[in-house]
Amino acid sequence: MQACNGATIQIPLIGCSSLSDIIQVNWYVAPAPCPPGSWGDPFLVTNDPTSFCDALELYTQHFSGNVCVYAEIIRSSNAAPCTILTTNVITVALCEPVECSISGGQEYCYTGSPIVPGPLTLNINSSTTSCTYTVQWYNANGPISGATGLTYQPPALAFSGSSADCYVDHVFTAQISGPCGTSSCSTTFRLFNNNAPVGTLVMDPVEAMPFCPGEDATLRYMPECAGDTPMWEWWISTNGTTYSLLSDAGNMNPLYNTNKLYADTWYGIQKQVGGGCPVDVVDLMIDVNTFNHRLLPHNSLLFVPPTKLT
Repeated sequence: MQACNGATIQIPLIGCSSLSDIIQVNWYVAPAPCPPGSWGDPFLVTNDPTSFCDALELYTQHFSGNVCVYAEIIRSSNAAPCTILTTNVITVALCEPVECSISGGQEYCYTGSPIVPGPLTLNINSSTTSCTYTVQWYNANGPISGATGLTYQPPALAFSGSSADCYVDHVFTAQISGPCGTSSCSTTFRLFNNNAPVGTLVMDPVEAMPFCPGEDATLRYMPECAGDTPMWEWWISTNGTTYSLLSDAGNMNPLYNTNKLYADTWYGIQKQVGGGCPVDVVDLMIDVNTFNHRLLPHNSLLFVPPTKLT
């Protein structure tokens, strides 16, 4: 017999009601192992004929481990030679609530082909090994037929979201039922969309190009699918090929104010959707007029030699 530690349980005296000439019932309770070395005095003595066959009410919170129980039925001499009857000895296994975890949840970059994940392993933390539990695995559609063990191999997983979704989650849950009720734990396979939107990099406010030398601009990045905690980096280039990190821009800043620009300049955002997908890049080129010019001192005059009149 199994019971949740701390619960009050009823131990029935099966077949008692068919016996006659009962004058007393003695219940014996002792710590396991069963049978114990000594039962000691009766745990409960019943002399009331109206309650001879009542079940034993056992308060398990008074015990620190498994318990042995049996009953002794005393009958009058009219029942000779069977004046003393004893039941079988039962072990009451006191069980603890189950805690669990699942090993095996992972993240993947989905590039178009279904992904076969690794197996899942259910880890049960129970200090009472004599207690039994049943397991049932679930997915989003409900119970998984035949999935009742400590391991489960999920099928191939596909990306079921839209093209604008950053990722989809496939959640698997193991439900454990036992003497202390039901508990559950879950794990997730996350499929990141390799073709997810990268976001938009614009000038804010928009300014006409080409710029005159010495103009500056404010750039705004509107992120999409930049990680579960959205993060990105700002980069700069003067040839559109070789970029350098703008370390002062941070990794979550949607705005960047350029310095004065005197040549064509490219600004880029680099970010990852997650799951090991390749780095995404979105960039913006600011066209700057690079005509040859000469700056004159402020308020100066340009001298033009006079032409000779003939």
